[in-house]
Amino acid sequence: MNLTPIYRKYGTKILIIPLVAFVLFAYLATVNPGISYGIDFKGGVRVSFSSTHPVPVDAIAEKIRRELGVPEVSVVPTEVPGTGKYGGIVEVVFPDDLFTKGGDASDPTKDFKDAVIQIIKSEVPDAENIVIRDIVPALGAKFWELAVKMLLLAVFLLKVVVLIAFRHNTPVAKVLGVLLLDVAVILLAHFKVLDPLVALAVILIDTVALAIIAPSATPAVVMLWSSVFDALGMLALMAVFNVPLTLQTIMIILMMVGYSIDTDIVLSTHILKRSEREEGDEYERAGRASSTGLHMSGTTLVSMLFILAVGYLTRNLSVIRIGMVMIFGVVSDVIITWLFNAPLMIAWVRKNASNA
Repeated sequence: MNLTPIYRKYGTKILIIPLVAFVLFAYLATVNPGISYGIDFKGGVRVSFSSTHPVPVDAIAEKIRRELGVPEVSVVPTEVPGTGKYGGIVEVVFPDDLFTKGGDASDPTKDFKDAVIQIIKSEVPDAENIVIRDIVPALGAKFWELAVKMLLLAVFLLKVVVLIAFRHNTPVAKVLGVLLLDVAVILLAHFKVLDPLVALAVILIDTVALAIIAPSATPAVVMLWSSVFDALGMLALMAVFNVPLTLQTIMIILMMVGYSIDTDIVLSTHILKRSEREEGDEYERAGRASSTGLHMSGTTLVSMLFILAVGYLTRNLSVIRIGMVMIFGVVSDVIITWLFNAPLMIAWVRKNASNA
């Protein structure tokens, strides 16, 4: 699909679509319904067991939700092919009021864990080799701290990659200055002098400052900020489809942000790095890039739908969530790359050409 006629006809008016989507995504991710946090961050109990019969996944999950009043339940069946050995892994997020209730003062989770075990045994009478692992809220806080630091480092490395890709458009001295500031901020966050979220905000804001002091770096800055949009879009769709935020989904989000940067580089290569083989004006070059990029997205989407189908057929919730987040990433990337970055870069190229 070539978007040249659309770019030529509507120009920067197209930006209305992604800007409205940005506001909508921000509302969905933060207000209603809001992103939910999985067992890694809220704390919970993880139970693994073996059995000689297939595990009734839906029955276990439904009974835990109904009797314990917890919405976040994951039941993943396990099987050793050809051996007749089955099993399952049950993850249940602790209720918000669990630690304010009465019960065993030394272990306020004991009654809750016992109830989970009883439900599993009621649905799987021959359950054996039961292993229980607690993920207490304190450990969840550690996981969250680790996730934010991982995100901080990922954003910095992403910035390095993008600036290298745009090295011919960015002044080296100013870029090094910004990157050195980022390194200092990351070190302060690592040694707990600065809150990691504040450090992340600083790294994103100094990227804008780079565009102000070095206007030629604008395409790189737009690309970096578009990765924020991509992540926000994925978080919003995760909130709508009730996919919780876990260490696993954070890694998938970062992977899909990297995929989005790839499509942005395809776009910028066509528009900004014109060669003798690149015929036509900036609209036609952007249109050819959109044709290539949308074919890539379509192929990727088919692959992700296959992963999602496998997850549903095997009733593997982890695979289902991976497939869903990847699909959300592709959808978000199409919006930001071809409806935001493309018209913005076309306008930037035309403005520079008229000022030349």
